[in-house]
Amino acid sequence: REDMDTNSFCGFMCNYIPLGLGAIKELFYFAGIIFTAPRVLVEEIFKHDEDSHYLNISLCGRKFVSWSECISMDDLTTKASQNQQSYSELMLATISKCLLNFYKAIKKEGKARQIPSSVKLNYRNVSFSYLFGLKRPTRNGVIGLKLPLRESKVSQYKQIHEQIEHARRQQTIIYILSLIQIRFDVLTTIIPSIYLKLIINFISRKFSLSVTEVLGIDELLEPKEYVTCYNAEIEDVIFFRTPQANNST
Repeated sequence: REDMDTNSFCGFMCNYIPLGLGAIKELFYFAGIIFTAPRVLVEEIFKHDEDSHYLNISLCGRKFVSWSECISMDDLTTKASQNQQSYSELMLATISKCLLNFYKAIKKEGKARQIPSSVKLNYRNVSFSYLFGLKRPTRNGVIGLKLPLRESKVSQYKQIHEQIEHARRQQTIIYILSLIQIRFDVLTTIIPSIYLKLIINFISRKFSLSVTEVLGIDELLEPKEYVTCYNAEIEDVIFFRTPQANNST
């Protein structure tokens, strides 16, 4: 209790024993992440995927640049709340529908034996302020998702939510390693370049689709900070990250 006298023995025990138990719990949690890291890396990255054999052409190295008209963030947020979803889940559902239409088109052309039930992609997000090099930039780590391709919206939303929850439970070490690399370039420094190229080529072939979510404008920043060098206000931005290795988008 906050109002308990910590000078007494009982007050000391009541205040610091829960704190000590919480610290021990956190210690065991991080120890578990480190202990299971090799197994998780093998299972999440090197696990065989049957869906990758459905195409007669490879997605690797194929570059697509496409964008839609500007979509109101308020409309997306309202739609997500109506479906009891997060914005990220709604965005992934939209991407899933686009990919499903893409696979249907190439199947008609004879370039796919059948439409896969899912595709694997790597997913990350960056802050709007990071794109402009402003203060408090946010660059998060990368996770791998198995994006379902379904006609039914209900089952699609459910599976996307399950995949995100799975990534939160199982890919903590992957997220941490990618975050360390993005912010400090540690892995590219300690791993020999020849092995690094092999790893990047393998991972980018398995997760050949890349999705980057740009977070909303930081309300703490002044609107005047989003201007060009000619002092013209920036109304909207298209973010395009150059594909690397075998990434397609």
